[in-house]
Amino acid sequence: MRVAQSAFLTLPAINNISLEMNQYVCDCESSWLYGWLMKKGVVAGPVCTSPVPLLGRPLLQLKPQDICRPPRVAIAGPPYVIINQSATLMLFCNASGAPPPEVKWSINGTTFNLMDTRVASYNTSLRIRNVRVNDSGVYHCCASSGDTSVSSSVHVTVLDVTSENNISSIVANISTTAYIPCVIRPLPVALAVTWTFLNRPLQSLPKYTITSTSTLVLNNVTISDGGEYQCVVGGAIVLKRTLVTIAPPTITRFLRGSCSSPQYVTLNTSSISDFVCEAFGFPPPTVQWLYNGRNVSLSNPQSTFNSRTTVDRSNSTTRVSLTTPKVDGVMVISPDAGGNYTCVASNPYGSDVKTTIVDLVVALQPPANFDIFPNIISAFLNNFLILPCMVIAPPNVTVSITWTGPIPSNAFVSSSNSLVFVQPMGGEFICYAQGGRASINIVYNVALRDPPTILKECPMPTVSSLIGQTAWLFCNATGAPPPLITWYRGGVMISSSGRYTIGPSGYPGALVISMATTEDAGVYTCVASNIYNEMDSYGISLQVVRRPYFTQLPLSVGTAETTPAQLQCLGVGLPPPTITWWKSNGDISMATQVQPSSGVVMGDGYLVITMTSMLDRGYYYCNLSSPLGMVTSPQVFLNVYAPPVFLPSPSEVKTIEGTSSVTLPCPASSEPPPTITWYFQQMILTFSDKYTIDPAGTLTVFEVNPQDAGIYTCMAANVAGTKTRTLTLKVGVVPQVDVAPPTAKVKGACRVVFYCTDHQAPPINYMWSLNGRRLTSSGRAMIQPMGVLVITNASRYDVGNYTCTVWNSAGTSSDTATLMVDVPMEPFLPSIISPTPSSQLISESGTAQFICVAMGDPSPSIQWSFNGAPLRNLRRVSVTENTLTVQLLRSTDSGTYTCTANNTHGTTSRTFQLDVAVSPQFRVVPSPIS
Repeated sequence: MRVAQSAFLTLPAINNISLEMNQYVCDCESSWLYGWLMKKGVVAGPVCTSPVPLLGRPLLQLKPQDICRPPRVAIAGPPYVIINQSATLMLFCNASGAPPPEVKWSINGTTFNLMDTRVASYNTSLRIRNVRVNDSGVYHCCASSGDTSVSSSVHVTVLDVTSENNISSIVANISTTAYIPCVIRPLPVALAVTWTFLNRPLQSLPKYTITSTSTLVLNNVTISDGGEYQCVVGGAIVLKRTLVTIAPPTITRFLRGSCSSPQYVTLNTSSISDFVCEAFGFPPPTVQWLYNGRNVSLSNPQSTFNSRTTVDRSNSTTRVSLTTPKVDGVMVISPDAGGNYTCVASNPYGSDVKTTIVDLVVALQPPANFDIFPNIISAFLNNFLILPCMVIAPPNVTVSITWTGPIPSNAFVSSSNSLVFVQPMGGEFICYAQGGRASINIVYNVALRDPPTILKECPMPTVSSLIGQTAWLFCNATGAPPPLITWYRGGVMISSSGRYTIGPSGYPGALVISMATTEDAGVYTCVASNIYNEMDSYGISLQVVRRPYFTQLPLSVGTAETTPAQLQCLGVGLPPPTITWWKSNGDISMATQVQPSSGVVMGDGYLVITMTSMLDRGYYYCNLSSPLGMVTSPQVFLNVYAPPVFLPSPSEVKTIEGTSSVTLPCPASSEPPPTITWYFQQMILTFSDKYTIDPAGTLTVFEVNPQDAGIYTCMAANVAGTKTRTLTLKVGVVPQVDVAPPTAKVKGACRVVFYCTDHQAPPINYMWSLNGRRLTSSGRAMIQPMGVLVITNASRYDVGNYTCTVWNSAGTSSDTATLMVDVPMEPFLPSIISPTPSSQLISESGTAQFICVAMGDPSPSIQWSFNGAPLRNLRRVSVTENTLTVQLLRSTDSGTYTCTANNTHGTTSRTFQLDVAVSPQFRVVPSPIS
């Protein structure tokens, strides 16, 4: 079933439809239903009956891409395919989509004729057997799904392998140019032809070029150019060719290197030992020697030569040597070895020939008593010596023999041509043999022989050397030949290497040991030997000595009195040194040696003073002495420490509050000087704005206040001990007193109480005064403890200013209160009460104040005057009811100030004297010029 979307256009209001278990074609044409059902929220939908991959699956359980996915197609492989005719072409097309697309193949736009038995199509693949040139073209793979089609293409070229390519191998001579053809018809225009050699691409270099017809050209062919070459078109190998490189033989070495032919050679024991023929060619040539036209192995003249063949395939060379045999180390050459010797080198591509002619053979027979070295004969002094000279030659050759050399008068040549010595003489002697065109010789080197002898001393000598220096051991030996000197120690031979040198220039036979150590001490054996195993030996003892030196220098130490002190001084030397101790006051010239005693212990470099005192204090040093010298250590200081002792100083310091600073001394002495530490309230005092401690240990306390009062602890310490003492700081507080109430007004016959209160510290003394007159505790006025003043039955006579004065060691303070008593009274003259002193001295620019309290009935009025003149309010003068204030005082303000009280009963006055202190003024008066 398939539902057309147009069927729903006339039913726009439908919201649900039941298609459960209905069969449905699930493809792109009906994919709209899937979207409509999902949008409406339908739970159960139809079941797919096609396409096959979706058969039986519910529509609503699918994804959109499962129902409709555009087809996609791609042909596997490169866009160009090259194939030789008669081969099989296989093409694969990868197609995908939903529903699965239908795949069809075509060539050049024409569908394949499947009636052609060569063509087979399997779904997405295409196979063509036995392809032909006309099968070339553009192949299309078309994938169709519904109304949608897509395609992919590949270019196929079928190559015609012509008869020109039937040649499987090409032969090229080395050093020539090789041509390897690759004929391709038709040649794809878009593809290039390349070549590979042994599967490696060939670069476009002067060595290789490719022509326009795809032929590979190799210039200057070498042997290594041989191998398989591949012709490649579009990444495919279309042709394989093998290049065979060849090289005809060439004789490169003949006899002793010359390649001219023929050669004339004379054989003798000293001129040549073998014939060499070396040839180059590829493949490596075969080389053989011919004697008089026949193979040497068949016509070897009396076994004069042995044949040996060597083939070096890496260099494509063959070498054949005819080697002269030897008997007891002597070459044997037959006299009839003359004739033609020919070397023939050949391979499949050619041959080369070289010939030599041996025209004469002469041989010397050496003596049987040659020394171990060639041509050297040793002869003992005073012994008989014969030097033979035997010659072998063909019968038709006449040989003449002569001797040369320092032949002494007592030597002669025997009938057998031997040189005979009655008394041997060293030197070079030569026997010359001449025959035809050949001349040979034998050389004798006569070496006189005398066994080695070492000049010895008895008993065995001893050589001494300082450690670190160079030790010389001499061994003088004579003999012929001059003996070889070797040195042994403990049976082990010493080689000339490292620190050992044997026979330095000018000192043959000497053993030199540089940087001698104690391990070098011992017995060394000198052995003088020669080539005849004759020897002599001699022993020398080496003693390595060392000047004394310190391994540990003494160090300065310090110790407390009555405790032990130890100084240590260690040193070594060979022989071991003696250690002594010395004491001085710093001047070594005045030092005295320290001797062991009951309180001084010495041994093994130690100096121990069991119980030190101040007398032991001073400088010490030690000496190391041995037969090789003496060394002295630097002086060190033994410091004997004394514990701290406090010097007399006050235990209590007094000061008053507000003092800028106070010092607390703590003098102490000790050795070494003590370190002073101060504590207050169990806390250590450190340098700050509040405290400082000077080098003498004195503590300074700044900005003193009552909280600084208390017990301070001074601790003096050094390595010998610790001492403490305490010091009390007392801070006096200046009293600050208030009188309360400041003013009291009571009825007559009442009780009045004034309190005198100190706000800083309890006062030591109290004093009350009335209008400047001291009061005592009597009558109606009683002074109680803590400064309380009690007045009973107050009357007009108690009226006035009451002043409380308190004082202690820190200072004095006072305050004043006024008492007024209201009692019925008869009119009376005014009376004046004033706390202002009658005389004042005030500095210039200061302020003066005068207080005048008047009493009377009726109440009096007050007038002020200055030197009899009335005063009124001015800029600097202020007049109130009871107070006169004068500001910014001047010298003209000095004088008498009068307070006058008036009422109807009369007048009363009080006078105050003011003196203004003026700062001195200096005036410079020039002195007369004399």
